[in-house]
Amino acid sequence: MLVVKNATIVTCNDDHAVIEKGALVARGGRLTFVGRQQDLPPHGGAQIIDARGDIVMPGLINMHAHCGDSLFRGLVEDLPLEPWLQTVWKAEAAILRSRENCALGTRLGIAELLLGGVTCVMDMFWHCETGFEAAREADIRWASGEIFFDMPGMDGHQPEERPDRARAMFDQHDELVGVLPHGTYTVGPENLKLAGDISRRHGGFFCTHAAETAQEQ
Repeated sequence: MLVVKNATIVTCNDDHAVIEKGALVARGGRLTFVGRQQDLPPHGGAQIIDARGDIVMPGLINMHAHCGDSLFRGLVEDLPLEPWLQTVWKAEAAILRSRENCALGTRLGIAELLLGGVTCVMDMFWHCETGFEAAREADIRWASGEIFFDMPGMDGHQPEERPDRARAMFDQHDELVGVLPHGTYTVGPENLKLAGDISRRHGGFFCTHAAETAQEQ
């Protein structure tokens, strides 16, 4: 049992309640009490954390990430989207065909997210199976799936392989799984529709890039 005392608790509940001099109790990885410290239930033998001066809040959610691109920090900076893509894709093609490199970049990205308070992330990246593996290792909530791309991908897979790979992800992983066509400018209408059909059939989510810039619109 873990008990956190003397915290300012930002609950993020429906009332947006903030509890000064708050406390919480966690047992078996689940919260069993959140409230005022004076109402704290008996907790003999618990591990105690004195959070005086600190804020305790739910983990943040990153709704769209490319964790593996952490490998390219400093390489491609301060560019508009279109020239940035043309530059980063060259680096990705040289480095990310390797599952091991993708896994390394994703682990680094996950570590940075956790340090920033993020505990749930939707990630779109090549070799998405390595992301599921890295997320389990780090014990972070993970949502991902196969990328659709109308050209050969940076992971070495061909467009015609994507539908079967996408279906397989739903069978192979228990996390939140979706289908992720890269964008409206890299995936044509037929494959966008196919991606949506696969996602709906398996009860998954659908995520893409659209209308990011004036040029893309």
